[in-house]
Amino acid sequence: MLYQNVIFWIPIYLLYVGSTTTVLAAQQRRRPFEIRFHNIVCNVSAGIARDIHCDVTKFATSRYHVNAEFTLQKELPRTAFAEMLITFRYVGDTRIRKFLTMKMNICDILSHIDSFPLIQMIMRSLTSSSNLPLSCPVKVNFTYKIKDLPVTDAFFPPYTQTIDFNFTLNFMNKKTWLAEFRLEGTTLRDTKKG
Repeated sequence: MLYQNVIFWIPIYLLYVGSTTTVLAAQQRRRPFEIRFHNIVCNVSAGIARDIHCDVTKFATSRYHVNAEFTLQKELPRTAFAEMLITFRYVGDTRIRKFLTMKMNICDILSHIDSFPLIQMIMRSLTSSSNLPLSCPVKVNFTYKIKDLPVTDAFFPPYTQTIDFNFTLNFMNKKTWLAEFRLEGTTLRDTKKG
């Protein structure tokens, strides 16, 4: 009887080990490209904030940490909005293409995070790496920090081609520019992957 039970469970065990190994290998598989960041910019209009600093640090191939710090000097108006723009250009081409453009009122987004799954995912990542506010009004004379926010090749689809890209986040109040955060980089085909 013991012999029959062992024979029954061996194929199930092998199927389990095989499927687990396949899933783990797929999760650890490298992307067929490498991302490289080559410029990060953070600017604000006069009088809005002070002590502005931002940087990006590479800690492994296609793995970076983004850091930013600022102290708000004036209360953020309830009419302020954020505009996210992602553009790209194929290497060797001069035409810049828009991938994503999105405008959102900052206070509306903060008060309705659960209604926007994409924003919820971004804010979840941000809150684990920062002390950014989750509601309005945003505190004045308080230093906000983003520390070691991970940015990896997982943000890019596996079929990403060789491109130069630009991620820009502008903060505006009506038609007045308040601040800008811009991250520029390149994806390069990984020659080791063929």
